[in-house]
Amino acid sequence: MAHIVIEHSDNLGGPASVQRLVDDVHRAAHAHPRLATAGLRTRAVGRGEYRIADGADRNAFVAITVLVGPEAAAGASEVLESLLDAAEQAMAELAPHLLVALSAEVREIDPRFQVDRNHIRHALEEHDGQ
Repeated sequence: MAHIVIEHSDNLGGPASVQRLVDDVHRAAHAHPRLATAGLRTRAVGRGEYRIADGADRNAFVAITVLVGPEAAAGASEVLESLLDAAEQAMAELAPHLLVALSAEVREIDPRFQVDRNHIRHALEEHDGQ
């Protein structure tokens, strides 16, 4: 399981640019062997009110937070490197004129405090079993 939240400054570009970033990060997560496909969710949240470094318009930020279960937490550094590489590559093409402060962190979800009713997992298991 991995829930990925990409928080970003609104100066990254339009919805197509942000969707490309989401798609690229999601693909990298999907390719990683520690992250289960059925529990993978990637979403973006834009921030219109922000101030970065000296306040120049060319400054942007992307902060990736990855919430994982205990089974994926052991490989957190590998996961982060993979997602950061994907985001960096996407940013170089999407907004070459921007200076981007890019960060990522993994947070382990305590299973005692999380409830999951994932109907996608069951459908994927049935599909893979055929």
